[in-house]
Amino acid sequence: MDRRYEQLEVTYAHMALINVGDGRIAAGVQLSQRQAVEGGRALHVPYRVLSLLYADLKTPNIRQSIPVTAVDTLQHVSHDTKLVIFAGNTPHFIQRRRLESDVGMYATLRGIDVKFQHKPGIERVIPDLMLLANDAIRRGGSCICAV
Repeated sequence: MDRRYEQLEVTYAHMALINVGDGRIAAGVQLSQRQAVEGGRALHVPYRVLSLLYADLKTPNIRQSIPVTAVDTLQHVSHDTKLVIFAGNTPHFIQRRRLESDVGMYATLRGIDVKFQHKPGIERVIPDLMLLANDAIRRGGSCICAV
């Protein structure tokens, strides 16, 4: 992962996870690509959103659902993606090396590198993440849509 990537080869996967408490985990994921805007600022343009609900995990907790959610997310990134940067709201994202090794095995088979970042409060910056997670709870299932 020492190489530099072109702007369109990098996908950002912003995630918000909720432990419902009754054995289900809900996740809201927004896949986006970064585009430069005048003035040196960057804009993340979403291209796909995932509203995921996991009801069949052996031990339903956030720590064990992050790799499962990340692997499911990798199936929906654009075909020209070479690097996926996962950013999440839970403190479990601080253990990024462990997450990178867990998900990296699957990602390598697809020719993708992965990185994890802990972004506390990301659900306030991108409020759609929590809306997607809560929508999965209300709907009782998962939904994946292109934007």
